[in-house]
Amino acid sequence: MERLDELEEAFGDRWASFERIPVADPVLDRAAALLRRHPLRSLDAIQLASAVLAAGETEEPLRFGSLDARLNAAARAEGLAIL
Repeated sequence: MERLDELEEAFGDRWASFERIPVADPVLDRAAALLRRHPLRSLDAIQLASAVLAAGETEEPLRFGSLDARLNAAARAEGLAIL
């Protein structure tokens, strides 16, 4: 339980540095396309769609991380580097 508390605190400390992507039509459209190509759950597809769209708007490489192997595999197939 102590480790979980440490992780939650570390996440909270870094939250402001994360870019948040509104779930708008472009994200949902990309998520629908991802669901046709990969065996993802709907919220995973929205997460990945947000990352793919964000990666297309920056020159810096975007690194993607998840504890879900299927989601990481789909992200890698979409050209994202995995943490």
